Amino acid sequence: MRAEVINKKAYVRFDDYANEVSEYKKKIVLLEEKLKEAKDLFKSENNLRMAIEVENIKLLSLLTKEL
Repeated sequence: MRAEVINKKAYVRFDDYANEVSEYKKKIVLLEEKLKEAKDLFKSENNLRMAIEVENIKLLSLLTKEL
């Protein structure tokens, strides 16, 4: 009888831990998605900065030709 109670408690604890792990896995997936979005935004921002820099160089080149 005592062994059954101990086993039952162990199963309950295991289920609790399994549920916690499942929740953490879900949170990790969400964080990974947010990290990917942040990386994509960072790449987009860098691409935009490079494009602006190229346009600035072109404008500077045109201005120096005019002078």
